[in-house]
Amino acid sequence: MALETGSLKLFGLDLSRAWSAFSAGWADAVQWPPLAWLKLDPAVRLLRPDGTVEWRQGASSVPAPAGNDAAPVAVLLPDDIVLCRELLLPDLLPDDLARAAALETELNSPFPQDELAWGMRASIIEGGKRKLRIALASRKHVGAYLESRGIDGGNVEIWAGDGDAGGGPVVLSGYRELRREQLCRRRRLGIIAALGMLAVLLLVLAATPWYIQRARVFDAQARYASLEAAVAAVVADREALLRSSAQLTAIGQHLRTEADALTVLARLTAVLPDKAHLTRLEINGAQVRFAGIASNAAQLVESLGGQDIFSDVRTPTAISRTADGRESFTVELNLRAGGAAQP
Repeated sequence: MALETGSLKLFGLDLSRAWSAFSAGWADAVQWPPLAWLKLDPAVRLLRPDGTVEWRQGASSVPAPAGNDAAPVAVLLPDDIVLCRELLLPDLLPDDLARAAALETELNSPFPQDELAWGMRASIIEGGKRKLRIALASRKHVGAYLESRGIDGGNVEIWAGDGDAGGGPVVLSGYRELRREQLCRRRRLGIIAALGMLAVLLLVLAATPWYIQRARVFDAQARYASLEAAVAAVVADREALLRSSAQLTAIGQHLRTEADALTVLARLTAVLPDKAHLTRLEINGAQVRFAGIASNAAQLVESLGGQDIFSDVRTPTAISRTADGRESFTVELNLRAGGAAQP
């Protein structure tokens, strides 16, 4: 099973230690110069054994500008009442380092457990290992030293081993160090919240033009739909008018090309001799076809070809004689454009 029942292990990984790993990574990250400003360690007023006063940037050896009266106060113990030990360990998580330091302290402390005051400081060395410095002192000795200096032990931090190589003092647990750590944590969370708010504001600022354009598009679509509904009747009338106009145009074109039967009959009557008559007349647009009987059909066809309104005059069938000696004929011709309207 990938997830073990009753535990927080997934594929062999202990999920309960995920936060510890994240915290360790964050603690290492803020040591980098680009992120060092996120440590936000407050200025600490350090009271040294020789009576001098220094200002430090948190629990470090870095000098800091003088703070105000509300700044944390730390007392550096003299070396003769402090025992220091150093361990070289693998790159462990903070919880594992704390357990290793507690075990080392328990095995090597010369002081009773209820009188023991101790602290540790871990630093990374070459090879990815951890150098662990442990400072031990007796609470009775610490109390006596503070009393000799006229210092209230309930209002100060206790530091030791500031003169040793290792990058800074060791802070003994059980005094006022939590106040400074909580202050630093609050400042860090405040800056992270401010940065998060800034990121959200920048995101909103970047997205605002898109939302404005989106709103404009939706508004334009709504206006178009409203306008389309308002002019739907007008558009329908316009389409009907266009259809009617197209029909009228087609009718006019048909009328311009369609021969007037009465006009054609009038022109044929004027051309045909008195002894000729028609037996059939067909008018199909500009094409006219008729059949009849005349004394001289050939002369009749020739006279039709001389008319200005007729063109392409021809006899599709041969001219034949009837029993009374006259000739039967069939003629096809076309009307010239505009000629049918002339009487």
